[in-house]
Amino acid sequence: MKFNMETPIKKYNNWKNQFTDTSKLTVFEYISFNVHPEDVLIISSLFFPNLVEVNGAVFLEMQYSYNSYLSWLNHFGSDRQALEKMMNHVHMYDIFGHSNNVDDTVYEQVGMLLQIAWTKHFKSEYPEKNIVVDYWHSEDDYGPIVTVFQK
Repeated sequence: MKFNMETPIKKYNNWKNQFTDTSKLTVFEYISFNVHPEDVLIISSLFFPNLVEVNGAVFLEMQYSYNSYLSWLNHFGSDRQALEKMMNHVHMYDIFGHSNNVDDTVYEQVGMLLQIAWTKHFKSEYPEKNIVVDYWHSEDDYGPIVTVFQK
């Protein structure tokens, strides 16, 4: 997947446009001026999250709590796939709940990027499992969503 740094990314474009000669400015210069290395480590936990395995089911640690697990286990019974889908689904709008004035295509690109990263990450951590990372965005849902489950 190739991401377009020109069209929807207002923050990057606004920064770039403050300079007279923008021909040599790249995303690396933006990072050098605006991003702290600790921010990269924090954000990397979104792309390479800690995982929890419970009774053969795999969950995003950031979404997992024992009480929630018991509640959804009671609801879904032995349907592990439904349990994983529910507990692992993440709304892009919730991750960036305090962001303002963001074009929806940015949320969509982040969701697709998470799908790619999580697919590689889950397969690396659990090569023996048939894990699916699903992304969708429809008008009926609360923004783009990514979820993880086993087939």
